[in-house]
Amino acid sequence: MIFNNGIKKVSLIATLAGVMSAAHAVDQGGYFGLMVGQSNLNGQNQTIAIAPGVNVMVKPQGTGVGTRLFAGYNFNPYAAIEGGFTYYSSMTYQTTIISNNLKTRAGSFDLLGKGILPLADSGFGLFAKLGFAYMYTKTTGKVEGVAQPTTTATGFRPAAGLGVSYDISQNWVADLSYTTVRYSNSVVKNPSLIALGISYHLLDPVCGQFLC
Repeated sequence: MIFNNGIKKVSLIATLAGVMSAAHAVDQGGYFGLMVGQSNLNGQNQTIAIAPGVNVMVKPQGTGVGTRLFAGYNFNPYAAIEGGFTYYSSMTYQTTIISNNLKTRAGSFDLLGKGILPLADSGFGLFAKLGFAYMYTKTTGKVEGVAQPTTTATGFRPAAGLGVSYDISQNWVADLSYTTVRYSNSVVKNPSLIALGISYHLLDPVCGQFLC
């Protein structure tokens, strides 16, 4: 009797463990989410003419809070496709004489393939992203009181990311990632975002009930 009770208890614990593990597994289906963290436009020093024969060196300050909205689809636990929009913290500039309001704003639309490596049944996983982004920058304002011509730049460039995720539940996933666009012009160079993310995963109506 004691032996049988022991077997029943072990079986019950194993069953509960299996259900809990399945409940925290994220499988096929769509998802959407938000990332917030530190963005960096990696601005480059510039020499700007404010009068005939008078040039001013401006030093960029391009680090701040950036955000990314994204949505995607998990084909299985190992592969997904994802698209998103990233808004980088605006880049301001410092000069040595008078303050100015010169500012560069930037954003990017991306489409990325995502490879995922689940770490056993821990709920953690490693992932890598690779694809392309459409980058946009716009610089406007004054330097030493002199209005500067508005300049814009756009282009398609490779984009990539690395990170680690954790399945909080079958619906919610948190992650920490680094993403960069390999884009460079006279204003910015390889913008990046280091961010915490949270995403909501839509369950398959059948698998959501039966944990398949």
